Amino acid sequence: MLYRRRYVLFVVLLLGFIWFVILPLFSKDDLAITLRQHGQDRHSADGLDTLEGAQPLHSSKRTARNTQVRSPDTVANAGDDDDLSEIDFPQQPELLPVSSFGKARIAEENAGREGAWIEDTRRRRRRGRTTPSAPVETSKFNRSHQRQVNAPGHKGRMVRVDPQSLSSRDRRIYDSGWRKYSHNEYVNNMISPQRMLPDVRDPGCHSLQYTVDNLEASVVIVIRNEAWMTLLRTIHSVLDRSPANLLKEIILVDDASTFSHLGSQLAKYVSHISKVRVMRLKYHRGASYARQLGASIITGNVIVFLDAHCECTEGWLEPLLSRIAENRSNVAVPVLDIIDADTFSYLAYSASRIRIGGFDWSLAYKWMQMPDHEKRRRSSSIDPIRNPVMWGGIFAISRDFFNHLNGYDQSLNMFGGGQNIEMSFRIWMCGGTIETIPCSHVGHIFHNQVASGEPSFSREVLRNDMALAHMWLDEYKEIHFQKMGIESTPEFNNTADHLAFRKRLKCRSFDWFLRNIYPVLFAPTLALASGKIRSKMKVGSGICIALTDLDTEKKLTMASCQSSDDQNMLWTLSQIGEIRLNNDCLDYPGDYIRVYSCHGGKGNQEWNYHEDGTIQQVGTKRCLSVSASVGRRLTMEKCVASDRQIWYWQRIDGRESATTRKQAIKQELAKAD
Repeated sequence: MLYRRRYVLFVVLLLGFIWFVILPLFSKDDLAITLRQHGQDRHSADGLDTLEGAQPLHSSKRTARNTQVRSPDTVANAGDDDDLSEIDFPQQPELLPVSSFGKARIAEENAGREGAWIEDTRRRRRRGRTTPSAPVETSKFNRSHQRQVNAPGHKGRMVRVDPQSLSSRDRRIYDSGWRKYSHNEYVNNMISPQRMLPDVRDPGCHSLQYTVDNLEASVVIVIRNEAWMTLLRTIHSVLDRSPANLLKEIILVDDASTFSHLGSQLAKYVSHISKVRVMRLKYHRGASYARQLGASIITGNVIVFLDAHCECTEGWLEPLLSRIAENRSNVAVPVLDIIDADTFSYLAYSASRIRIGGFDWSLAYKWMQMPDHEKRRRSSSIDPIRNPVMWGGIFAISRDFFNHLNGYDQSLNMFGGGQNIEMSFRIWMCGGTIETIPCSHVGHIFHNQVASGEPSFSREVLRNDMALAHMWLDEYKEIHFQKMGIESTPEFNNTADHLAFRKRLKCRSFDWFLRNIYPVLFAPTLALASGKIRSKMKVGSGICIALTDLDTEKKLTMASCQSSDDQNMLWTLSQIGEIRLNNDCLDYPGDYIRVYSCHGGKGNQEWNYHEDGTIQQVGTKRCLSVSASVGRRLTMEKCVASDRQIWYWQRIDGRESATTRKQAIKQELAKAD
């Protein structure tokens, strides 16, 4: 009897030791992983549900729920034989270790303590585990764990790290992350791969009803040496914030990345997600080639191209598909919000401050505010915005229309850039429309520089720009060559195939594009007046309006028209009423006359050159004048047509000038042939 009592007491003590000492060392997700690694999927018993299509990591059999998982063989059989011959799918994937996060002093807005994600990481470090476990982030427990209010980066809040407070080891990790990825990789690793973001849509977007006509989106994401956590947030933001019936699949195209975590570790991570497939290129071929290859194997009827460092917000997909459903030649672009490369805060654009894309005659992309003519065309702040040129490669397009356009032009050098401008020209001139959709928001990390290992290719950039000019600018290409200070070279003059393509698709001319889509781009051949603006005042040999470029500012002056340096006196009057000298315009805000960067929005920069020689500012109805004082400076006065307000400026009939110029260029090219 005494022996039995001792035995029972021993068993009770042993169970108590296991319950109160051993089990607390393991988190709930660790236990779930341990069970899964032994082929025992106990999630349902623990109240943890996996995603549809998930499978045990080491199970040799697939259950009925896993029949939708696509194997690499399925991908290989879906594409073109020539392209897919270069694809190398990983075999026997395994998890690779990553560095620990270190002890950081985190100051987060409106948060009183460190988040659960960091606490989980520290628990793992205390147990000597710095390798991320197999993905169980799809469980209900893990979602609630990661999305606690005080977690770093929750709701897009900034996360600050003081590098001076880091240990020497962690400081090396911090600096290395910046060099390797051109963003704060130290902070990046502190933020959950499924962090919550605020709903940044305009209030008017919530009441809209979308019709998608059975459209399904295939999201193509090109990977080239991407950071681990930014890639995971891109994938999960698409999965978590896209309606299941609208998201067909996610295609990850690895453009021959050299970082180890993008190999077997990535394959292992996504192997349990039925809608994600990975295809790999053996050789680095560039983003446009990789996108084209990904588009060739999709099964959805809409292609959505994304970068690998994006975060999609709530309701991002439906507006894009709805616009394409209205017209299959519509190309829909989301509003590109900013994810700060240092703090990873989410900075959203309101509907009234959305930017669109443009370019100058050097074919360099630039962001610009919405021009007045587009504001007048729209009836609501959430109406689609016509976008002359889209940034990068983030857009949604019908698969049939993409194939109709022959996709990306593979003749451009992969290192030279400009593919976004070429694709924009192709869409607009060959029957399509590019629109920014205000109710669709996608965050994007805009890196300040090229990451280490990716060299600059200035020669390739120049080559691609010249090729674009020959292929799409028609007679206006001479303006580009003049702007760049180069001459047209025979290397790009053989454009027979491209011209045949444009003729087959009945593509419009670049002149049509300028007049109808991008009228804010000033073409010197379309000037209404050009040359020196000479005052009627009898002062010496004559005085003209000049622009003096000082160290701190640009200043308007009256100078002798006989100056040897007359480049600062050659003004042009654009068709929208700008008085321009290169990219600077006369601007009158109401108190004094000045020069300001031309914005194409008229307003302070809209002028009329009347038949009597006066130059009148449209908004104020006041005239450009020479002051009566000895200083002879420019002023704005009531229009009386006195000698101080009369200006001599060579007038040009814009339409006749453009036509004459076109004929002259054609004659020159004919002679050259």
